[in-house]
Amino acid sequence: MSQLLTEPAQRHSVASNQRVLLQGISWDTYTALLKDVGDGAARLTYDNGDLEIEVPGRLHELIRLLIAQMVASAMKTLNIAYEPAGATTWRKYEYLKGLEADECYHIQSVKRVIGKSELDLAIDPPPDLAIEVEVTSTSNNKMEVYRGLKVPELWRIHADGTCTMYLLDANGLYVPISASVTIPLFNPAMISHYLLLREEHGHSEAVRRFDEEVLASQKS
Repeated sequence: MSQLLTEPAQRHSVASNQRVLLQGISWDTYTALLKDVGDGAARLTYDNGDLEIEVPGRLHELIRLLIAQMVASAMKTLNIAYEPAGATTWRKYEYLKGLEADECYHIQSVKRVIGKSELDLAIDPPPDLAIEVEVTSTSNNKMEVYRGLKVPELWRIHADGTCTMYLLDANGLYVPISASVTIPLFNPAMISHYLLLREEHGHSEAVRRFDEEVLASQKS
């Protein structure tokens, strides 16, 4: 029988994410729930029987949207070809793992996915970069899920504005890195700086400053 665990009610607000953890869930039940949920707001993370259902809150989305716009602007300025996949569901039956990233991108492997409306990780590459916004603590170990999906680079953005970047090494383990390998323009300190600007001055001002202070020097 599955078990149901929830976060304390006092932590639920328009600003914070809401999470429910179901334990003892079969792969078939997980895939059936994916069909029922469809492209809705809920995010489902599955790890070998544990299913966490998350509904992102306002702070989560404010952070996610800023990072996504910064990445898109950088790609355009640097003339880097990429395919964004947003919150696409990635799953791998072999490892009984699946999730939706907050944002993810094919960059180095972009030529292998252009023109495909659906991807199968049994034959297609996972995204080269995934971004996770962690406003509240998660019950599942999402890094283990990403490791099972073999996503090469992972950014974890925290509620306090700090950022940690990881690269999947030759042993299949995530190791911290001081700057992005996928998009070398980015590093944790830079991301934290513009997240703080967003908090103090708003989204549009943070984007404007990023364009002027970082991207302007990259334009030929």
